[in-house]
Amino acid sequence: MPIKILLLADTHLGFDFPIKPRVQKTRRGPDFFSNYLKALRPALQGNVNMVVHGGDMFFRSRVHPLVVSMAFEPLLKIADAGTPVFIAAGNHERSRIPVSLFEKHRNIFIFDRPDTFSLNINRIKIGMAGFPCIRENSREKFASMVEKTRWRKQNCDMYFLAVHQAFQGAQVGAQNFTFTSGADVITPNDIPSEFSAVLSGHIHRYQVLNEYFSELYRCPVFYPGATERTSFSERHETKGFIILTLDDTKSIKWEFFPLPTRPMVEISLLNKNFQSVVCEIENLRSNSIVKVKHGRDPEAYKLIQKIRSCMPENMILYSPFTHIHNNYT
Repeated sequence: MPIKILLLADTHLGFDFPIKPRVQKTRRGPDFFSNYLKALRPALQGNVNMVVHGGDMFFRSRVHPLVVSMAFEPLLKIADAGTPVFIAAGNHERSRIPVSLFEKHRNIFIFDRPDTFSLNINRIKIGMAGFPCIRENSREKFASMVEKTRWRKQNCDMYFLAVHQAFQGAQVGAQNFTFTSGADVITPNDIPSEFSAVLSGHIHRYQVLNEYFSELYRCPVFYPGATERTSFSERHETKGFIILTLDDTKSIKWEFFPLPTRPMVEISLLNKNFQSVVCEIENLRSNSIVKVKHGRDPEAYKLIQKIRSCMPENMILYSPFTHIHNNYT
């Protein structure tokens, strides 16, 4: 029987999700939780053999305990059903997952330090190695961190590496910036040849590196990408998750599953009157995220407030004046 691995990453739970909001308005926080649950649905339905979260489960290192509880609740259901869950700590969490009683579950494994966990599925012994995000001089430290997982002592049929790093060849942003070199860029030669695949978070765009850089990588590096758009540089990207399938020959196939996202649209106030901007907004989908470009116009703030009052209830205004963060990487 085939073995199925669900891979998701960069869910950034807790973003724009105040527990006691001072202002009642449409927020993005519920969108992040909604797509998180959609991504986990195959596991909740018992259709996969394990779940791997590639890091940045939360949008920062300290989040409200209720957010932690909401994040772990579906994972607990998955683990209770006997499906193992592996979580790599990301850079937004400062390489450490917020403490929860749920993480003590026998089927929930958190890589907040280098380690390898082995399990037998369908007569194949799989070693899942991993460690938390290396936030400085990653390339220099990467090889030693891999060895600290003690993966060589497990005697497994297949090895996987769950991390939260930038690998050479990964691309980000509207301009397709490509990581080629640098102190925090991991190269193909840094990955031991015995590994079948690297399962990583950190890069928000879906990509499989050896699919495009086969001459470099001995094994594929899978990035499922973020489950939601976190900045306007990702406005053209499809978000989702991956399911990897291992057959009896131990070969790997995969499929990317898209998730719904709000449209992101830019509107300029330059050389436009109020009515023309309102007309533009009326032609947008009602659940759009609208970024207002206003230059240095000192009257922009007043105009933006008028625009906000004309927006559909489900539309979100994205502007420096609204204090919505747009500094995710």
